[in-house]
Amino acid sequence: MSAGAPFILATNRGAIDEMMVATGILKKSLEMEMARRTARGDENTIPDIYNIEETHRLLFYAGFKPYVLCALEFAVISAPSTATTSSDIDVSFAVPQYGEFFGPGVVHMRYASGAYYAAGTGPIAKKSVSDYSTGTTTVTVDSFSEASTANVITAVIAAEGASLAATQLTVGGRVLDLSSTTRAYSLNTEIVSFDGRVLGTSASVRDTIKYVDFPGEFGIKKASFKVNGNPIAEFTFYDYMYCREFELPAHKKEAYYRAMGQELPIEAKSASNPVTGSTDNVAMSSGSMYRTVKQIVRGHQTPQYATTQLDCWSELLFWFSRYNEGMILSAAIPSGQRMIDITFRAPTSMVSRGPAGWHHTWVNVYDKTDLVEATDVKHECTIIDRIDEWTVFNTNGAITGAPTLTAELYIGHLFVLPLIHDIFVERVGFFLVRLLQNQTYDTSAATTEMRLTTRFPTENIRFGLWPTANLLDAEKWHKASSVTERSFQERVAVSVSALATTAVTSLTNVFGAGRGENFTYFEEAATIDTAHLKSHGAYLTPVDAPMAYFSNYQSTRFGAKACSGAVDKGQISFALENGEWEFSSHFDMSRARETDLTLKSSVISSTTTGRVVIQTTAINFLMIAEGSAVLRFAS
Repeated sequence: MSAGAPFILATNRGAIDEMMVATGILKKSLEMEMARRTARGDENTIPDIYNIEETHRLLFYAGFKPYVLCALEFAVISAPSTATTSSDIDVSFAVPQYGEFFGPGVVHMRYASGAYYAAGTGPIAKKSVSDYSTGTTTVTVDSFSEASTANVITAVIAAEGASLAATQLTVGGRVLDLSSTTRAYSLNTEIVSFDGRVLGTSASVRDTIKYVDFPGEFGIKKASFKVNGNPIAEFTFYDYMYCREFELPAHKKEAYYRAMGQELPIEAKSASNPVTGSTDNVAMSSGSMYRTVKQIVRGHQTPQYATTQLDCWSELLFWFSRYNEGMILSAAIPSGQRMIDITFRAPTSMVSRGPAGWHHTWVNVYDKTDLVEATDVKHECTIIDRIDEWTVFNTNGAITGAPTLTAELYIGHLFVLPLIHDIFVERVGFFLVRLLQNQTYDTSAATTEMRLTTRFPTENIRFGLWPTANLLDAEKWHKASSVTERSFQERVAVSVSALATTAVTSLTNVFGAGRGENFTYFEEAATIDTAHLKSHGAYLTPVDAPMAYFSNYQSTRFGAKACSGAVDKGQISFALENGEWEFSSHFDMSRARETDLTLKSSVISSTTTGRVVIQTTAINFLMIAEGSAVLRFAS
């Protein structure tokens, strides 16, 4: 049984190996235990498993203990119906007397379908050459003029020999030299609705509508847990952001996004062997066929002409909801005296205006050496490039059929054996709790120093600096970074030659080109350059440490297990293991009344204001007695 080759190699150990496995110590310990049993006259002298575990860990065996019998059942508490859509909604949920403990809780928010923006006549006049041309030097252009059509405003290129008071043309981020001796250009424009229809200048169109990012987070403005009217704990929508980025395991991301109403990419696949048919093609072997895979999104953040029903499931962030070990003894607090109060954001704030359409402008670039006089009977010219630009426009029609909110609270109740319940009622009245606390500070200075208001033992501090404009944006409200929207066009290879059989009078009547899809993305830059934490003159972090130290290193080393961290928010951890119920070190803020967080930013100024949002995770103790509950440590 012990003659396997790998085992023989494993037992042939050196000095370092012996320190790690200590086989000699194990043998000696077990031999001594056998001798003791023999001396006692035991019939069975073979040692037990626990004798091995006194000195060594077993990697191939795990013991177990029976667990105390328990069962979890959820009760559903509906909120009073309301027709309010334009103001915040305050709802109080009374936790019923049901079961021996209560804990896990989730808020179900349902927003009705059918919200849309009414039609309006927007600023959709076609753009002109002056919107794109720069410079005042008069140049003589050697090319053809273009006739004005339904899709053409005018041409940058004037008639041959004409003068144009412009030297450059800027479209789609490209700067074109009009005095080029090798290139000729034609400028074209059209107005395109969101669904792809080319519009006239007097068209009546509608803006599209979409939900904000992470509506399940944004929708809960504030929540608090009260006993006999006494506030015990609270959290805000900011806490959802921090918990998502510092505590959410990567393998739970998709489920969390669905629960919060955030769209996820969908995989799209092309047909097999996407080639253009030709009699010159030869047969392909099965091994050379392929498909193309792309990702698309079509969820609640994709603009539509009307909203569809949205359901969000937002977990309560109270300690008794997030940790099994933190459940509250139900019988110790009479029914009707424990309340969960939630302020829901106004339903109209949950949606945002999307584009009604685009000003589409494109420039065809021609090889100037191909151009000949328009009076020629035959003329061949090649389009060597095409440049596109898409600019969004809105019509600002009024919102109609604003989404109405229906909310309900699911709260979990735990049932245990009567004797276990009696022991807790009689013997346990002191519970460990974790509290999330927020502090905000508006700033317009490059250096911001804030006195922290937390007065409890603290496990970690998380912080971010939001440009004020981000907080008002449906896509950026959760981004504590300087965001620049970039766009690019998926390039389409264009090299088109055409032969006209009649005199050429308009290039657009002869030559065309394929269009590429337009993409936008956010380029994010940190709003915080450096940061440090100081208490009573002593630095608790490196002085003016780069933001990457807090956002990359601290969040991955001391964040919850398997979390991905945040790129735009930082963490200062006093605990060695965040996300665990048992605490593993802290900093007592109640004994350090002068604790300051200093942030330096090259982004924030008097013209670009910002808001600092700080979250602290604090430890406290809940004392339950005579039907009431109070915190052991008060701020």
